Amino acid sequence: MPGREAHSEPAGNGLYRLRRQGADELLYVGQGKTSGRLRAHLAKADREDHRQAQHFVGQIEASWVTLPGIHVYNLLEHENDLIAAHVLSRGHPPIAQFLG
Repeated sequence: MPGREAHSEPAGNGLYRLRRQGADELLYVGQGKTSGRLRAHLAKADREDHRQAQHFVGQIEASWVTLPGIHVYNLLEHENDLIAAHVLSRGHPPIAQFLG
């Protein structure tokens, strides 16, 4: 999902991650209805008053996995594990993770 156009759009619940195009570090890790959540994050770039806006400007890449039938509490657990893995490897969470 580089830029503002999806080459393919995820369907269903799952996990996703966002980063600047070509960057090593992540901007955000999330879970939920992936297509809607990805669109919502990208829309923040157009809202100057949003605390995450500056991080979602420009070319953004997304990757995701859909996990049909998984319980919400399991999605949350996996999301937390991915954030923790980023902290272990980089020393901090994804840059826009806890900005609101």
